[in-house]
Amino acid sequence: MGSYIHAKSIYDQKEDIVGMICYEMIGYFSDEPGSQTFPVPELAKIYPDTGNYIVVVGIEKCKTFNETIHRLMSEQSGMNVEKIVFPDGSGLAGRSDQRNYWEFEYDAVMISDTSFLRNPNYHKETDTIETLDFEKMTEVVNGCYHAATKLE
Repeated sequence: MGSYIHAKSIYDQKEDIVGMICYEMIGYFSDEPGSQTFPVPELAKIYPDTGNYIVVVGIEKCKTFNETIHRLMSEQSGMNVEKIVFPDGSGLAGRSDQRNYWEFEYDAVMISDTSFLRNPNYHKETDTIETLDFEKMTEVVNGCYHAATKLE
């Protein structure tokens, strides 16, 4: 994976990195109740079942970074921003490039619309540009930009 090569190279060069933000499926939103599903039933008791929010996903050892990104995105974004912190080593949290940064002890989070847990078109022929909400994607990117520019 390219992210592994990058994470290893900055680690080998002893780069001082504040953290990594990974975009992972940020364009599908639904205002239909019940449109959001969950990989673990207990999460349905905590998070909305309407898939109209973005989530900041991290692990316990990056909890402070996760909470900071969540707070800063929430300040800027006109949409609902949720957060989840999984236990270290959880397979649920490491489904994208951020996991390679964790391996080298960098803080990293994934910003996601939850992909296949919400989007019925995920990896199908119906997964077309028309199913994406560009206004909400813009809100997500603006929120991340705001967060990134406020990090120290």
